[in-house]
Amino acid sequence: MGIKEPGLHWCLPWTEAQYLITEQTIAFDQPVTSCPTSDNIFVRIDVSVVLNVNKDSNYVYQMCLNVSELNQMLEAAITERIRTMVRQISSRKIQCIRGDEQAQAMLQHLRTVMAPKAINIKSVIITHVKLPDDVAHSLQEKTIFQFKNTLERKKQSY
Repeated sequence: MGIKEPGLHWCLPWTEAQYLITEQTIAFDQPVTSCPTSDNIFVRIDVSVVLNVNKDSNYVYQMCLNVSELNQMLEAAITERIRTMVRQISSRKIQCIRGDEQAQAMLQHLRTVMAPKAINIKSVIITHVKLPDDVAHSLQEKTIFQFKNTLERKKQSY
């Protein structure tokens, strides 16, 4: 029947509210698994997207009928962007993907993809990057060795 403002509304007894769309912001969490880096190491990246629905759009009624399609579209857009981004980064630098620069690029992409579907993307946060345990352990060992080597050089120069 349309969008109703908050408050009390009278209707006939057989009228039912089939769909309820909130105007509040929604947090949408999406894990993206098995993303290959530039050196073919598969990582898992968790992304959190904050969004809300544009109530002035004509697409809102169609959104009610195709909620699962909308979820699939949002998941596909996030997954595609993450995979493209990760493929350009090596496993040594993959932890840097959580920075603001990568999230801003993803935010712009998701805004252009989801704007025609009455979805306003407010922010994107890359919450977690998980390397395979053996790769993470070897990178940690390498970092510790480099730190100890630098420390010994400083001691010797002093």
